[in-house]
Amino acid sequence: MTENEGLTLTPKVPETGSGLAVPKKDTSIMGRLQSDSMKAQFKMALPNTITPERFLRIAITAIRKTPKLSECNTPSLLGALMLSAQLGLEPNTPLGHAYLIPYGKECQFIIGYQGLLDLVYRSGIVKSLMVFDRCKNDDFDMQWGTHQDIKHVPNDGDRGEVLGYYAVATMQDGLPIFCYMSISDIEKHRKQYSKDGGNYSPWKTAYPEMCKKTVIRRLVKMLPKATEKSKAVFETIQEGVISGHDKDFNAELAEETDFEVVND
Repeated sequence: MTENEGLTLTPKVPETGSGLAVPKKDTSIMGRLQSDSMKAQFKMALPNTITPERFLRIAITAIRKTPKLSECNTPSLLGALMLSAQLGLEPNTPLGHAYLIPYGKECQFIIGYQGLLDLVYRSGIVKSLMVFDRCKNDDFDMQWGTHQDIKHVPNDGDRGEVLGYYAVATMQDGLPIFCYMSISDIEKHRKQYSKDGGNYSPWKTAYPEMCKKTVIRRLVKMLPKATEKSKAVFETIQEGVISGHDKDFNAELAEETDFEVVND
């Protein structure tokens, strides 16, 4: 028996310089999303009301439902998701909190109607915020000037066509602040900022909700910014588009995305 007989010899190292095959890291957007490091970052950013597991499912569903998101560059998509997590707003769900929108190779993050309401309440200086429609057959009287006031009694029967919408915010000190926009005002806004989304555009499928969102945005610009926290929140709302690098980006593209329900 020779000196080495019966022993297991060390395998010959391939010319590549590696004796064992090292698993390749999944660099796809799905792989990056589900990596331990990304999960840890979501956990640190999210409020206690949203678990990292749920947020990850929402993100994956959003990408699968809108395949063009996977064509966006990875930093902009992950950055938009991180901003959504930091604000505690669930993107691309029927809650209407926020939207991830592919615009060319960039992913844009936009606050939605319900997200606006949520952030306004979080500011700490608003006690309540309500939105109403004004119809032709309602008893409606609005007064501007040094003493601003709205008196509105909806008709019990046929209210007629909608003539406008108004939002009323009651501050913590009890002071009410309101903003009224006629349908004509809203239509001017829509034509200026919204691209035609075809039959699936919420301006066609959810027109009242879009009108409410428009008047709330207008109202937010009128609210006082008493604290540093409220200033930051209101600046976020007024900006509307949180991420994105294209100066020609149209914020209303967010309203033209299709969503599906994400269950717990």
